[in-house]
Amino acid sequence: MGGIAHIYTLKPSKGPKGPNELSGFSGPKRQLNRSLSGVSRRHGKQRNRDLSRMIENIRHRRPTKPISNENGSLQILFTGWIHDAPKIRKMLRRKHRFSSNQDGEVVLHLFEELGEECVHKLEGAYAFAVYSTNHEIGRESNLGEPGEDAGLSVNSEEKGEIFIARDPLGVKPLYISENEEIVCIASEFKALSDITPDFMEFPIGSYYYASKRADRGEKFVRYHSFSEPVNPAENEEPDKLLVNVETIEDLKEAKSGLQELLEDAVNKRIERGHPLGVYLSGGLDSSIIAALTAQEWDGVDSFAVGMEGSEDLLHARMCAKYLGTKHHEYVYTLEEMLEVLPTVIYHLESYDVALVRSSIPNYFLARMASEPGKVVLSGEGADELFCGYPYMKNLSEEERESEAYYLLETLHSTGLQRGDRMAAAFGMEARVPFLDLNLVDFALRIPDSMKYGPSGQEKWILRKAFSHLLPREIVSRKKKKFSIGAGSFDLMAQVAEEKISDEEFEKNRVTEAGHKLRSKEEFLYYKIFHEFFPQRAAEEAVEFSRSL
Repeated sequence: MGGIAHIYTLKPSKGPKGPNELSGFSGPKRQLNRSLSGVSRRHGKQRNRDLSRMIENIRHRRPTKPISNENGSLQILFTGWIHDAPKIRKMLRRKHRFSSNQDGEVVLHLFEELGEECVHKLEGAYAFAVYSTNHEIGRESNLGEPGEDAGLSVNSEEKGEIFIARDPLGVKPLYISENEEIVCIASEFKALSDITPDFMEFPIGSYYYASKRADRGEKFVRYHSFSEPVNPAENEEPDKLLVNVETIEDLKEAKSGLQELLEDAVNKRIERGHPLGVYLSGGLDSSIIAALTAQEWDGVDSFAVGMEGSEDLLHARMCAKYLGTKHHEYVYTLEEMLEVLPTVIYHLESYDVALVRSSIPNYFLARMASEPGKVVLSGEGADELFCGYPYMKNLSEEERESEAYYLLETLHSTGLQRGDRMAAAFGMEARVPFLDLNLVDFALRIPDSMKYGPSGQEKWILRKAFSHLLPREIVSRKKKKFSIGAGSFDLMAQVAEEKISDEEFEKNRVTEAGHKLRSKEEFLYYKIFHEFFPQRAAEEAVEFSRSL
């Protein structure tokens, strides 16, 4: 759980530099080079003040504290969870002394043993940075409790080396700004926007390794990809993780495999000793997760929201009664939607219409479920894996396969961003069993014929695999967008039409970053977004969904 914010010096600045003297690098989206020159010239108390502001901007995420290795030569800032942490810890105890039970300390010692290859041993959702400190290697230090310096992680000595990684699907958010002298990272870009005008989203399934030592080549390395399957015989990089290309043709194998893998995925994400809840819209995906959770956690709390008379409230109530969950629901109004809209956009860090629309009910959902440290499980990811979006039915089989990989690669900036940001706004962590990597690999091997079935019904194989756990009405319920099911789909569009004149819209239709706004509703959201985040980099960090 928690978030991270960090300012790290690779080498000390020798004073102001000209515009061409900061080399930077060509990252995945654009070059980051001059933006941190002011930060790199600030030292001591001023840099600590910068970091304090960064941390304050993500205080709602309950920022984590640095953890040191035994001699203090390395520290880690870690957010997330690692499934096999107890097993890895047991293996590492032969060589390392642990001072906490935190997953981050496991990752730190694993990095000491394996270097950048440690990412191939990790299963879970995570973002972390391991960095050298001003302690000399081998020197013993008197360490207190892990993270006793309250998350203020700034080094200013010459020894500079930092390794940063993000999980394969980008379940945990991360942003970065860097040049040859300094690296800044944060779980949300609002933490960076106060100190630098230039930043970008850290690429998913990638790591970054920077040092003041000899050049290591490209700093960003993609270690896990959901690109379309490669035949092992044609693979030129046999050590790289590949998607299994063997298609599952047997219906019984597909059903039993999904049952086993999803049950396991839910169990991995239940953390005993922490409060637990499930989001329950009454749709197929969230109902399956609720059913599997209820088998493991008697009387688990379930949460549903919607406007008066909405379909989601009705179906969620029915499902909760059937499963025996302790059900909670909240009915919201248009006035409440307008009241929370600026707060939603601030936390969401986006003005994408579909994302904002669905985040408003998600905000009410998280607020109702809120309890610091709580884990909430959701059905996110099933539509991407099992052709749940209506438009996919109009694609060819080959196009659908490509679309599935595209949706997985961009989920971090759509559904996952919505779920993470709204939960984090209330100090909670959203976990997504459908996006367990073992399940993802298995689902990608299931053919179209099983995902649509004989009658062309979307997510047919999911319905068949879990029909024994759910009411018939839930099993047969068609896919509805979250905002439609909650009853608030087009209300904001009507508000925007009333508030914004044609003249104002046409005059301001092109944003400062050159994006042409597609509707008055998008303009309404953009105006609020721009007030919070006027930086061009903030706008360029926004991606647009085509599925939500």
